[in-house]
Amino acid sequence: MSTSFISDAYGAKYAQDTTLLTRKDTCRDQRSLVGTRGREHGVAGGAPIFCASARLDYISMQYKSLEGDLEKVLERLLRLLRQMPATGDLSLAAAATMARLDREGPQRLTDLAAREGQSQPAMTQLVTRLEHAGLVYRTPAPADRRVVMVGISALGRELLQRRRHDRSASLRSLLVRLDREERAAIARALPALVRLVELGLDDGKVAATARATA
Repeated sequence: MSTSFISDAYGAKYAQDTTLLTRKDTCRDQRSLVGTRGREHGVAGGAPIFCASARLDYISMQYKSLEGDLEKVLERLLRLLRQMPATGDLSLAAAATMARLDREGPQRLTDLAAREGQSQPAMTQLVTRLEHAGLVYRTPAPADRRVVMVGISALGRELLQRRRHDRSASLRSLLVRLDREERAAIARALPALVRLVELGLDDGKVAATARATA
């Protein structure tokens, strides 16, 4: 269990907790447990031993704080992102959809909805609005012209680039106000945050597919 994504404020605490939680020791005597943390009086290898049954309770107790703190930070980051000036009047859902089309190329509307964690009717409305604005286009699939593909237009790609430039400039002005250690902590957090987003999007894809086939 990696803790490299945790900020310096939490790093030492959670790194120590992880060392304890990943031990495979089991209590030799259940009656020797003391307190709600499930520690033994004795110490093996310099680290407290946890019973297997107590270990799960300890994980829940210790990481509940992390989950709550992460949720609060993500909410504030989302609010910050929305407040940052950017070219064009796009919702986050529209910008994310266009960014996916820019990265991955034209896609079927049903696939696009599943990958963005939205229902097909909601994605259809979004694509229609973007198409009317000239930011995306629909075209028949080469292999089967009965299938409609959605792609990003040159105008849409240009708008994305301008928005990214605007947001990057805003973030740069904030990052330079942090010290070196704080910037390094953010850099270390990025891989784990990317993985967190991927897991969430995968769950959204499964849910959207289930709704579409229900």
